[in-house]
Amino acid sequence: AEDHTILVSAATADPCIKCRRAAAVGLSDIAGRSTQRQTGGTDRNMETLLILLDDADDVIRAAAARGLHYSSQRVAVVTALRKKLEDPNPYVVRAAASSLILSGDKSGIPHLIETLRFPSIDTFEHYDREIQKDLAYYCGVDFPPESRYIYDTWHRWWSENGTAVNLELNLEIKQRIQSAFKAPDEEKGIDILEALREAYPDSIVIRNRYARFCYEWITYRLLTAHQVNDVIFARCLRLQKKLTEIEPAEAGHWKRLAYFHARLYAFDKSVDAMETALALEPENEGFQTALKQYKILFEKKNNQLRQETSRPETEKKKS
Repeated sequence: AEDHTILVSAATADPCIKCRRAAAVGLSDIAGRSTQRQTGGTDRNMETLLILLDDADDVIRAAAARGLHYSSQRVAVVTALRKKLEDPNPYVVRAAASSLILSGDKSGIPHLIETLRFPSIDTFEHYDREIQKDLAYYCGVDFPPESRYIYDTWHRWWSENGTAVNLELNLEIKQRIQSAFKAPDEEKGIDILEALREAYPDSIVIRNRYARFCYEWITYRLLTAHQVNDVIFARCLRLQKKLTEIEPAEAGHWKRLAYFHARLYAFDKSVDAMETALALEPENEGFQTALKQYKILFEKKNNQLRQETSRPETEKKKS
């Protein structure tokens, strides 16, 4: 059994508030690992986190609420977390609501939505842990960027549709999507996401996360490889094609598709992709310029091929 004596002592009795906070975060972080391994420290950890849930410090209460997710099947824990849905600190409410939601308790969702009233980095666009992304998973719905960061959007939707939310199914979909993002290569991730798409073709959450999966693999994994060669570009091309299938109205996807075709010298396909992009945004001067350049490259390649095929056989053999 794990001995959590040092962390428990530091979290509950250390005179330094920074030490107490660090210990509380540590107990919260190891709660999941302890639960997964079913170690002897699990109950003691849970009991300590329950005590810390009523601590005077906001950071410690929030850390305790996060860690109690792993024991949220216990009646005493559920009761304590529900009380924290009325906590005056929005971070504590968010942590308690998230722990309840992840255990399958829908009562946390409207409280999590209410915390959107409190502006903070995790309610803003481009933050990797934004609450709106979590809400999309939990509710099985998503909205365009111009409205998804507005409290009224979620509040109104939940008021009209909350009772119909199938949280158990949505959490299962969330877990499968996350497993796709953690896959060791894009092939395994694509297989998972394609299966989800086939099973739930109308899911906007699956669509949006699939698009993000493709973007992240291209941008942060493949194009940052030590050596970017034709093999890498071919893999990027496949993912970019997926993006144009998932979001065909996004002109930028077609422009990037044209780029990857060009890197593989398929300039005719680059021209086709840029024509599609330009049809979506006919006034885009950058697209107009790119199309002209790809047409020039296509023509140069054709001229080269014509010259090679018209050369005498004896000259070809010499070369």
